[in-house]
Amino acid sequence: AWFPCLLLLGAVQFLSITKVLTAYLLHRRLQGTIFRIAVAAALLNVALNLWWIPAWGAAGAAGASLASYGVNSLLALRLFVRASGRTLRETLLVAPADLGLYARLLTRRS
Repeated sequence: AWFPCLLLLGAVQFLSITKVLTAYLLHRRLQGTIFRIAVAAALLNVALNLWWIPAWGAAGAAGASLASYGVNSLLALRLFVRASGRTLRETLLVAPADLGLYARLLTRRS
């Protein structure tokens, strides 16, 4: 059962990214596009489950989740980059200014 769990850990990472990006995109009133992305990811999940579960069982189901959540996350990331005007690099990499902000937030809560 460890291999399906490892695959699901990756799926959870993609799901977390999607949740954060979706909050911004909802604020920008892009609900329709978010919905279409989610439907596409769900259809991919169903198709992959039908294909991979008979062949690989639980690992197939976890792999289908990883793949569909990954596609969902990548499409949401693409939409975020377009809607925000930020580059992919600015979106994915932590900048030195970000570290200062995190430090101030952490010291404020202590």
